[in-house]
Amino acid sequence: MESGRLTKTTKLESYEITLTAWVFATANNKQDILEPLSDRFETFFLSEYTDDEFRRIAVSRIRQEGIEDEELALYIANAVLRGLNRKSLRDAIRIARKSKTVQDVDETVQTLKKYGKN
Repeated sequence: MESGRLTKTTKLESYEITLTAWVFATANNKQDILEPLSDRFETFFLSEYTDDEFRRIAVSRIRQEGIEDEELALYIANAVLRGLNRKSLRDAIRIARKSKTVQDVDETVQTLKKYGKN
């Protein structure tokens, strides 16, 4: 995989193709990946965002969803951090798409806490 070469060899034919492609794969548990497969990849371990990093990234992403009010975007990021107790950009985007006011954010967070996975 790292060389980008795909080789097929059978009794009747043999050929090689060079591919220009990147493969990104994720796993929660590296032990579940077979060694013959995992040794074809370079492994990176990423650390969790700090609260400040999450806020900065979430505010930037929320603003891409059309929330121009930076205070509201920050309120949404904090609602995910403190109200839902997680660092989920998906939750921040989901809330931003449903919310135009602080009250909308609070209602959405309460609904997610009551009915969503937590």
